Amino acid sequence: IKAGRMTTLAGNEVIEGPFNWNISRSASFGYALPFTHTGVRASYALFNNYLTMYHGINNGWDNDIDNNSYKTFENAFSFSPFKNTKWTTATYFGPENNNASGGKRFLVTNVASWDATSKLSFVGEFDMGNQPRVDIAMDDNFHTAQWFDYAAYAKYKFTDKWAAAYRFEYFDDSQRYRNWTGAGTAGAQRDLANTLTLEYKPWENVIARAEYRIDYAHAGDGNVFGGKNQQNTFGAQLSYLF
Repeated sequence: IKAGRMTTLAGNEVIEGPFNWNISRSASFGYALPFTHTGVRASYALFNNYLTMYHGINNGWDNDIDNNSYKTFENAFSFSPFKNTKWTTATYFGPENNNASGGKRFLVTNVASWDATSKLSFVGEFDMGNQPRVDIAMDDNFHTAQWFDYAAYAKYKFTDKWAAAYRFEYFDDSQRYRNWTGAGTAGAQRDLANTLTLEYKPWENVIARAEYRIDYAHAGDGNVFGGKNQQNTFGAQLSYLF
């Protein structure tokens, strides 16, 4: 049993950068999912740890103090039929609008991982969210917003020091509910990205990475990246693990 502020059970990527395969985070990590929850979570393992169950109640998405009078419920299970495979499904249900207990948000996430060999690993992710009673245009017309994403990851270890990782992702937020900035056409309806990351570990506690990423985004009535619908990004990262 845990109580306090905890990281979410949703999604594949985590807040701590060195524990992800890529430098940059996926669009779904930033927009489709919560980061943390403040509340109580119970977990228990069954069948010699082949199945782990999670149940909790918290103050909602990234809220230390609840912003309404109703709580958010989390439920999840993690199933490992073989030592090199794992499937995790997590759901969240509760109101997230300020000072409104109606229009409860629902999120379901699914993550499957497979270590095909000692060198090659794969991960797949699918997330879907639903938020009733949203007034995106601020015209007192309420709608239901939906968003979903797919992501596929692969990592290959050439040696104990060298590895490469690839991520494909597609994020759909057709109502621009999750990533709208409140300024005109800012915020993409759809984003498709390919990311390639090269990793070098000169020592066990040092990770050096270089990355190339290309995003294709569409905003419906406007372009996203300074008047363009495409953006190329180069990145570098050096992590020291204590």
